[in-house]
Amino acid sequence: MSTRTLFDLEGLAHAIELSDVDYHAALYAEAAELKTVDADQPTARPAVYRGKRAIKIWLDQVSATWVDHKVVSLAATGDEVTLTEECRSREGVRVTYTYAAAVSRGQMKSCTVTRRLLNPVIRPTTSAEQPVGSMPVTDTTPRVHRPTMSDS
Repeated sequence: MSTRTLFDLEGLAHAIELSDVDYHAALYAEAAELKTVDADQPTARPAVYRGKRAIKIWLDQVSATWVDHKVVSLAATGDEVTLTEECRSREGVRVTYTYAAAVSRGQMKSCTVTRRLLNPVIRPTTSAEQPVGSMPVTDTTPRVHRPTMSDS
C-alpha cells in the first residue's frame, strides 16, 4: 500500500507572494538541493544550495518585502511542481523566477530556479559604487581643445 502526501501548491504560491520565507522553506525536505540558473548569463555556473537551512538563507535574500512578488503560473503533475513568479521592484526592475521541482512525501527534494531579467536597467555608476576589481567607468564626454595664448 502506497502512502502519498500531497504537496501544498497553493501554500507555496501564497508564501512567495507574501514573502513568507518560513513557510516557503518548510516546503523543502531537510536534504533538499536548490540550484539557481541565470538565464541572462548562460555560461555562468549555477549556484547550488544544499539543505533546508542553506535554501532558507537564499530565500531570505530573494524574498524582499520591498519587491512585489506575483505567481503567474502554477502546475503540479505527478511528482513535479512548476511555478513562475514575476517580481517588480520600486525602481521598476522586473525579474522572473521559474521553479521546476521534484516532490516526494509532500516536500520539494530538488529544485531548479531559473532567473531572467525582463527589463535591464542601466544607470551610470560613480567610482564610489564601482565594485573592487571592475573596469572603471569611462568618461565619454567630448573634449574640446580651446587654444590659449601659450599655444602660439
